Amino acid sequence: MSANRYIQWQKALNGEKTEERDDETIAGFYRIYYKPKDKDGQWYPYAVFYKDDKMYEKWGYREAESEDQVGRDKILESYAKCSMYPVSQEVYTAALTARSFEPLYQTRMSKKQQDAGTIWTPKIGEDLLAAAEKKASRKKAVEETKPAEVVQAAEVVEVKQDEYLVGMMQRREAAENERAVIGDNSGATEPLTADQKFAAQLNDVADRMRVWLSGIGGKVTTDEQEKVAAGYAREFDELRKSADDARAIEKKPVLEAGKAIDAKWRVIIDNAALSKGKAIDAAKEFVEARRKREADERREAERKIIEARKAAPVGAVIIDTPVAVPTSAGGFKSRKQKVVIIDDIEKVKAAFIASPTGIEAATEWAKRAGLTMTIPGTHVEEQEGMRA
Repeated sequence: MSANRYIQWQKALNGEKTEERDDETIAGFYRIYYKPKDKDGQWYPYAVFYKDDKMYEKWGYREAESEDQVGRDKILESYAKCSMYPVSQEVYTAALTARSFEPLYQTRMSKKQQDAGTIWTPKIGEDLLAAAEKKASRKKAVEETKPAEVVQAAEVVEVKQDEYLVGMMQRREAAENERAVIGDNSGATEPLTADQKFAAQLNDVADRMRVWLSGIGGKVTTDEQEKVAAGYAREFDELRKSADDARAIEKKPVLEAGKAIDAKWRVIIDNAALSKGKAIDAAKEFVEARRKREADERREAERKIIEARKAAPVGAVIIDTPVAVPTSAGGFKSRKQKVVIIDDIEKVKAAFIASPTGIEAATEWAKRAGLTMTIPGTHVEEQEGMRA
């Protein structure tokens, strides 16, 4: 291949971004960050090269492996993680020999820089080192100002502060007495749980800060007081982090137990769902055949009704009375149709009038229709009616 396989690495060394996405031109030397579980992370030397038109990678201090061994996709995945951290061949070789990078080459860009696709350069590394040193210096200055010493030196506090401290000690003593084992005259107390210990530490720092704030009037007004406030903030933050770590440790067995419970029941739940599917599948063919048969029967019944209507004499009245038969699915289907054909309409009318239902219906009809038309056997007369 005539193309320069190192072109992307060479551009990255100069801090240049490249839009090239050619997998055949990523050869070069880099550093890659890897953090094992429950261990500190570390920078490792990483190299990509080609041999006999095959891509190879050398990860850390291991032997080089070809794409046939680890897969090209895996190599490209590792390259994507370190492509913005190129190093010269000299720095790469020195790291292999020393099995570690110099501090400059252990700096890591911010997430914002990485998301923007910034290419790391020694200048960026120097700026990151300077920022880290400045931050460490500020932290040291805060740590050297101990809030407890400031409180102890403030012997000019008012009497109300002394009373507050006395009250605080009395409350703590009362709390300790409450924890004493009932019925035990030896004075032994129950051991504090982890959360109770942290709560006691938190209350202690909070009490000291309240006394200090009361001594300065409740507000910070000097640089020295600001340092003391920063020291308290640091103590609270350290307590927060430690308490969160302790919470995670205490919760871990519960989470693991929950996972074990899920795994135990998951087998049963999954098997039940699988068996349900098998039961449905076993009846599927039969259910579909039954539905088809019922549909065919409905169509056949409708066909017979249509034929009966066509074959009925002119003037005949056909009354469809489907016989409802329940199905196994909970619905109803029509298997037979009864068709009434009228042979003599006069006899039907005579039978209707002679029946109680016919007489009542004829009477009501005559009362309504007689107001607008002449009906034999009836007459209309005016009568007094009720007024609203």
